[in-house]
Amino acid sequence: MLSKRILVFVVIGLLLGSFCSLEAKEDMEGWKKAGYFTLGEINGRKTLIDPYGKPFYADGMVYAYGPEGIPGKEKSTLEEVMSELETIKKHGFNTIDLYGSDYLDEILAWCDVNEIALYPRTSYGGIRGLSPERREFPDFMDPNFRVQVKSYYDFYLRRIREHQCIMAVDMDQRWLFGVDWKADIRLGDPRLGPHAIKALPKWLKDKYKQIDNLNEVWGKKYPGFSDVLDDDQIISNGRVVSLKDHPWRVDLIEYTLWTITDFLKDLTGYMKKVDPNHLITITTELPEVIPFPVSTVENSGIDFLSPVHYNYLTDFNRDWIGAARLIFRTKFNSDLVGGSPVFINETGFRTSALNQSPPNMAYAMGKEGDEGFIAKMYLDQVALMNSLPWMSGWGFFKWFDKYMEGDFGYIRANGSLKPISELGKIVTPLLPVNWTAEKAPKVLLYYPKYFLASQRAGSNQYKSFISFLENDYLSNYKKIVSEMYGVIQKKGTGA
Repeated sequence: MLSKRILVFVVIGLLLGSFCSLEAKEDMEGWKKAGYFTLGEINGRKTLIDPYGKPFYADGMVYAYGPEGIPGKEKSTLEEVMSELETIKKHGFNTIDLYGSDYLDEILAWCDVNEIALYPRTSYGGIRGLSPERREFPDFMDPNFRVQVKSYYDFYLRRIREHQCIMAVDMDQRWLFGVDWKADIRLGDPRLGPHAIKALPKWLKDKYKQIDNLNEVWGKKYPGFSDVLDDDQIISNGRVVSLKDHPWRVDLIEYTLWTITDFLKDLTGYMKKVDPNHLITITTELPEVIPFPVSTVENSGIDFLSPVHYNYLTDFNRDWIGAARLIFRTKFNSDLVGGSPVFINETGFRTSALNQSPPNMAYAMGKEGDEGFIAKMYLDQVALMNSLPWMSGWGFFKWFDKYMEGDFGYIRANGSLKPISELGKIVTPLLPVNWTAEKAPKVLLYYPKYFLASQRAGSNQYKSFISFLENDYLSNYKKIVSEMYGVIQKKGTGA
């Protein structure tokens, strides 16, 4: 491993070196003559397949149309956006993780011609008339809400459906559970809306058939299923009471997850009628803590999962605990959808605390200005992700610094590139991808019913097992890092 002093020297050397940009495609039609992104297999490994029918690993850049939250920053012009896209391409990225829809037609056309995958982040949270609570925790059983969401996607999908560059349409999906950012506990109070609460008795009747069966499991004496709604241990003032470890915990969580999946099934079915060409994915955060809908996800219509916020200190700490934790979370996402590939749509680290009270100083914190630290972090992250066989790619955090949340970017607010961007010119295009399928596990790792029944996060229980089971992937990661350090030294010093 290189010392911090050597890494600083390497990055300084990179700034002084000269690098050739990627040559323009001779065929200016790009992907317009090809098909669309699909899911497939190579060597037994499930992965993304590009429009030419080749296995695709996404080296992505999160692009949000300019500095976020910088006081006085005006809207980026089309010329600025296109220039930044060209720079992102020259730095070796093959995927744009796009926030926003300004200049969307121009960006779609550019990505088609330049054969750059476009991963658009979409959100229905801005639908008019939604209260702040319902934007964060929608009532998925509200028929009017479903009509509004379909209308939003109808307009959006008709704009993109003929473009081959779309890797997948990402829905910034809302969940009905709070998130514990430390990933230590699972919060037990699902935020069901009034329509969802009203539909609970029918779901319980479909599951238990007879009220005596429910009473036996819950330790209750209800005359009928509708009486559940009058039980202030379950529902109080129109809200679900904290579940803690009560015997009805599993059923209430399963029902909450069912409402989400029922909504997704309805929505994705409609989306695929409007746009049958493109894959659909959803953003997930800390799935073993929220928890993710493990009981019904097979029928949701989602093609693969996209975790977000896998960052440095907590998730990419290079001791065995940190490595095992990352492996657990990404593998968990893959297993939830039948082994489908996983795309981490945001990764990186933060240079300031999240806006919490008290401030969370442990989550994803890094040190700004220490270029050796940053260089090692970047190489560590992308090398490990390229080694895991269930990964289909990653998006770096972000092109610009995100002012309000302290997200680390590739470029400063004044448009100048940071030293890390020169390192990325070398690392990003050259990192090898592990195209080998994973080994069959020797131990059953995941117990969904137990996850639902416990307030304790699964990562604390199984990370040590996974560290042993997946040790070959960790060894491969270390080998890649060692080899890449040698490449960086030669290029960075002019040797």
